[in-house]
Amino acid sequence: MEDIEKYKGIVFDLDGTLVNLNINWKELKKALSGFAMKEKGEEIKFTPLDQKIHKAKERFGILFYNRLLDIILQFELCEEKYELNDELISFLESCQKKKVCIYSMNTKKCVMNFAQKYLKRKPDIIIAIDNCIEPKPTG
Repeated sequence: MEDIEKYKGIVFDLDGTLVNLNINWKELKKALSGFAMKEKGEEIKFTPLDQKIHKAKERFGILFYNRLLDIILQFELCEEKYELNDELISFLESCQKKKVCIYSMNTKKCVMNFAQKYLKRKPDIIIAIDNCIEPKPTG
């Protein structure tokens, strides 16, 4: 990591990088599909999740989209299942002279909750599923 000095900033992912949230993706997608069926009378298979969430926003509007994000957040905030990547978190903490961004397809509330509880150094920028225009890697 001695080449780090040449960079102005560093971008981190959240789930699977800084922490393993250990989300039960099958149950999450089942909950989202059940909600879509109940609210819109349509079966939506939320695979890939981030792309289907954005398509649902385009098709059904921001209120429906926000309700989907609320369901996702319930799964994301089960902290007793978290497995922290202590080595990478320590590295992030050592980047004091660099801008730090977390770019995640998790909700902004999840990223902020994680940062407040587990990071001494807060990210300069947070880009999350609810504040990016398109899902990764295009966003």
